[in-house]
Amino acid sequence: MRQAVRFLLISLALVACENDYQLYDARCGAPCYTGDSETREVGECMDGIGICENRVFVACDGEVLPDIEYCDSLDNDCNGIVDDEAQDTGIGELCGSNIGACDFGAMACVEGGLMCADYIDPIVEECNGIDDDCDGIVDNLDIIEGCYDGDEEDLWHGICHMGFYTCDPITLEKVCTNQQLPEEEVCDELDNDCDGFIDEELNENEEVDIVFMIDLSGSMNSYFASVASAAQMFSTAFSGNPDFRFALVGIPYPSDREPGIILDFTDASTFYTALTTLSTLGVGSEPSWDGPYLACEGSLGLSWDTDSKKYIVLFTDERGQSYDGIGESDVADSCYNNDVTFYGFINAGFSSYFDDIASMTGGDLYYLSTPTQMEDDLSEIFDDECW
Repeated sequence: MRQAVRFLLISLALVACENDYQLYDARCGAPCYTGDSETREVGECMDGIGICENRVFVACDGEVLPDIEYCDSLDNDCNGIVDDEAQDTGIGELCGSNIGACDFGAMACVEGGLMCADYIDPIVEECNGIDDDCDGIVDNLDIIEGCYDGDEEDLWHGICHMGFYTCDPITLEKVCTNQQLPEEEVCDELDNDCDGFIDEELNENEEVDIVFMIDLSGSMNSYFASVASAAQMFSTAFSGNPDFRFALVGIPYPSDREPGIILDFTDASTFYTALTTLSTLGVGSEPSWDGPYLACEGSLGLSWDTDSKKYIVLFTDERGQSYDGIGESDVADSCYNNDVTFYGFINAGFSSYFDDIASMTGGDLYYLSTPTQMEDDLSEIFDDECW
C-alpha cells in the first residue's frame, strides 16, 4: 500500500513539471523596501510597490532610499536627524567680515537654509575708540541728529546754527562740532549775538570824524565842482548832529607839493560853508599818498577825537604820488595801525594805486562822477556803518 502512494506522488510531480508551473513571489503588488531595514519609514525613506515579471520580483517601484543629506529641513539620509552633516557646497566656508570689531563666521545649515553663523555683526558706532560699525574708520559717528550747546531760543536767530557730533579721540567723548554759538555783536550787518536784532547798540554815544581830502591841482578843475557839491549834499544829512565832525585837507595846500589842513574838525554846517569858497590851486602836484599817510600818523595836525570812528575820503584824478618817499603800502600800514578807514574817489585807471589801502583798512574805492552819483556813493558808504 505504501509503495502505491509513493508512486502516485511521483507521478503527480512529473505531471506538474511537464505543465511548467512556477511559484508566486509575495512581493508582487505589495509594499516593498530594498534599503537597510533600520531606515525604512524613517525621514524621507518610504516603501514602494513590488513589480514582477512572470511572477518574478524585479523592482520596488516608488520606494525612497537614503540619500545625501542636504540643508532643506528634511532627513534625506533617513537616520532620524534632520539636516545633520549636510553636504551643501559652501558649508564651513568663512563669511562675514573681520574689519573693526566684526569677526568672521562660517556658513552653516540653519533652519533649512544656508546662513552665516557665529559671526560678529556691525553695530551702531559709539565714541569708544573701536570701529563698531566695521567700516574701517574708528569713531565716525553717524550724522543723524543735530546738536547745539547754546540756548535753544538763540538757535533760530542770526548766525547761530546747529552742529553735529564727532568723537574726541583723546577723551572719547562726543563733541558738538560745527555749531555756531552767539558771539559779541559787531558792525557787519549780521545778528552776531542771535537775539533777533542786527548791529544793535553799536552806535550809542559814538563820535565820527571824517576827513575829506581833495586834490586841488589844476587837473581837478573839471571834477572839483562836482566833488564839492556831492560833499555838501552829503553833509546836510548831519546838520545839527554833534557826533559827526568834518575836516577838509587839500592835496596840496596852501601851495605846491605839501598836503595841508583847510578846515580842522568841525560841524556839518561849517564844513558846508568852507566848501562854498574853496577852489583848485592850479598847481601840478598831487601828494595823494603823503596826505593820507600824515593824517593817519597824526603828524598832519588834525585834532582826531581819541575815541571816534575815523575815516579819510580821498578825491583825486591822478595816480598815487608822494614827495616824501611814501608808498602805497606805507599808507595802508599807517591807516590800519591807527584804525582809520580809507575810501577813495578816483579815475578808473588808477585804482591799483589805492586798492590796497582801501582793502587793508576795510574801505572801498569809487569813481569820480556826477554830484548826485557821488553823493549816493557817500550815503551808501556811511549807511553801511554802525552809528
